[in-house]
Amino acid sequence: MQKGQKVVIKLDGNKYSAIYLGKGLFSKAYVIQTSNGPYVLLYSTDYIKEALALYADKSNPHVPKIWRYDTNIYLMPYYRPLTLKYRVAWKEYRTLEKLWKRAKYKYIIGYQAIEEFISLCKLSPHISKNIVAALQEIYDVSLNYGQDVMFEIQPRNLGVNNNGQLILRDICFVMSQTKR
Repeated sequence: MQKGQKVVIKLDGNKYSAIYLGKGLFSKAYVIQTSNGPYVLLYSTDYIKEALALYADKSNPHVPKIWRYDTNIYLMPYYRPLTLKYRVAWKEYRTLEKLWKRAKYKYIIGYQAIEEFISLCKLSPHISKNIVAALQEIYDVSLNYGQDVMFEIQPRNLGVNNNGQLILRDICFVMSQTKR
């Protein structure tokens, strides 16, 4: 299937026009239009999607809102891609990227690098308390699936909401799941 290809998806007997966004290691993503706006429909075996859907505090504006629709099917709002157009979010990303690189080079083991990264973010005047809380929340709920979690801070894993706020959309994965 080609990125941008139009398809029809059936959910609960209803048909939705959808556009194929692409696939990652664990998920295939489609944009569907609903009466509440565009949503991303994910067919996924990603442990972190499940963790966020079941356990995450969705009140933090930087934590992605993910809902479990059915086994291996998740919905989340469509978050715009992070680009230079969103100056504040881009600056936050660049700071996160630098701090993540510093933490990763200091510690090889995932959980140690993540804990160091969150500590560095707490000290940074360029990272808000809400972003730090979101990082901690994502890390904490991910630990439900093992201690071999790792972050990936890249623009393709981030997005922005309608207010231009940075969304930590897909920054975490379970390393042992990548070896299956």
